[in-house]
Amino acid sequence: MKVGKLKDGDYTVHILVETIKDVNMQGDRTTDVIISGSAGGQQKYTETQEGMTNTSEVSVQEHIFLELKDKSVEELETMKIVLKANEKAAFKEAVIGLMEFDFSYIYFLDKHTMFHQWIALNNPAGENYADVAAYMKISISITGEDDEPVELKEDDAEEEGNAFMPSSIKSKFTQLKIHIFRGENLPRLDFSVLSKGSMDAYLKCKVGNRTLQTKPITTKNDACIWNESFLIPVQMPIMSGILKVQVLDKDATGDEIAGCLIFNFKDLIA
Repeated sequence: MKVGKLKDGDYTVHILVETIKDVNMQGDRTTDVIISGSAGGQQKYTETQEGMTNTSEVSVQEHIFLELKDKSVEELETMKIVLKANEKAAFKEAVIGLMEFDFSYIYFLDKHTMFHQWIALNNPAGENYADVAAYMKISISITGEDDEPVELKEDDAEEEGNAFMPSSIKSKFTQLKIHIFRGENLPRLDFSVLSKGSMDAYLKCKVGNRTLQTKPITTKNDACIWNESFLIPVQMPIMSGILKVQVLDKDATGDEIAGCLIFNFKDLIA
């Protein structure tokens, strides 16, 4: 892993704003949100994301380039990269939340780049400064005069993982326990000359980038008993991710999905 060192000179900060969601607003009202990235006295904006609610998840996929000229090492060592979401109104903009990173922190990452990271925004000047104001998924790359540029592009992965939290938001970990009892009325996906059909059923639970599954059980009378428990670590506060539960048929030629349920993770821990 080669990270280099800071030098006096010119730098480009490339920010890819990928997704914004769960903007913290009261009731069912909507708002127009504009996102900015700033560093070293430079600031640029995305297009306005119109009509967002507190349950909206919007794919933004916009690039922000900040050109920093003739910066000294001393300036770079104290510089902040700030991501901010603002509520856009007719005559003013109100801060929804922000997150800031040390310039040097990003630069000393591998390839000077943070890839596809969820961050939690908060409003340090607001009454509810310790609450999450919104979640945003971003990539940030810094290129110096002697550095090779890194391409930032859309993330195809569905996993959410844990979010970076501002220091004023104290995160903690808890566990979600899931107990799988049994399955009934399962489809008959495997047939042979001597049987009327069955399936080697197993259940898969997926939360963020973590996947857990039961052992496969051959059904009898279209039912099976797993009787297994899972403990899933959860970082609080939590993004409104999903718990996906699938029933599959274990097969040598490829597993087949028999059914799927999706739960809102926040509802399970409320």
